[in-house]
Amino acid sequence: MPDAASLRRTAIWLTVFGVSIYLVAPSLLEVLGSAHRIGEFTPGWLAAMLGLQVLSYFCLWELQRIAIPTASWFAVITSQLAGNGLSKIAPGGGAVGGALQY
Repeated sequence: MPDAASLRRTAIWLTVFGVSIYLVAPSLLEVLGSAHRIGEFTPGWLAAMLGLQVLSYFCLWELQRIAIPTASWFAVITSQLAGNGLSKIAPGGGAVGGALQY
């Protein structure tokens, strides 16, 4: 039989999961709803878009590492990805994402 602390922890994590799904679901459904249109692009263009997107992230991370020379790659990358993810779903958008990244 689980103790009260274990049940409380499970309830908290289930609540966090539920709120997260509630916030992310509209964006996720929008992306999945347009997934059938990926066939409109040739594989060459898809590869070019992927390569340029990876390059743009790398340039952003390198710029942040130049601005904060003591930061590790891991810290720069994870803070940027977390801030970007939060800015997409949280009310306040970029301001909230930027605050998290800072």
